[in-house]
This record gives sequence, C-alpha cells and structure tokens, in this order.
Amino acid sequence: MLQIGDSYRLRTDGLNIILEAKKKRYKKDTKEPYDSWEIKGFYSSMESALKGMVDIDIKEHDLQDVKTIVARIDLLQTLIAGAIRSLRKPIEAHEINKQ
Repeated sequence: MLQIGDSYRLRTDGLNIILEAKKKRYKKDTKEPYDSWEIKGFYSSMESALKGMVDIDIKEHDLQDVKTIVARIDLLQTLIAGAIRSLRKPIEAHEINKQ
C-alpha cells in the first residue's frame, strides 16, 4: 500500500491499482465522526492511478483559476514524491542487507 498524504492511498488487488480517498462519515446511532476509505477508481498502472488522483482531487476541490490549480498540482506532486521516497527507504535497506 502506498499512502499519499493524509487523504489518498493506492493499493492493489493483484490485477489493478486501486485509488482510495479518505472520507469523513458519521455513526448512525451517535453521529460521531470517523474516517473511512472510499474507492475512487481502478487503474491498470501506477502512472494512470496517480494521474487519476490529480484529476479527481482538482475536480473535488472545485478549483476555478489556473493559479490555484497549478498550486494544487504542485502540492500533490510533493505528496507523491514523499510517498515514493518512503517506499525507497525499505527497498534500499533490504538491498544493503542482502550484500
């Protein structure tokens, strides 16, 4: 699983890359809020899943002007880069241990 910031994550079911977004829900009986993960889409590659995430995020934030959209894309790219860096650390440590 690849966690991207607090709001998105990617996981696989063996056939697809699944994009999920965190969604606030409320318990029926107590109305207490809790977070759950909502599937936003199924993708055949990591690249298409990340592009899909950016598209969905921009649409859901109802961004209107180019400057705001570019700023949001920059933020998402930073989150994606951080998530990828976090994956590299365990892989690099594993490679070092193998030597």
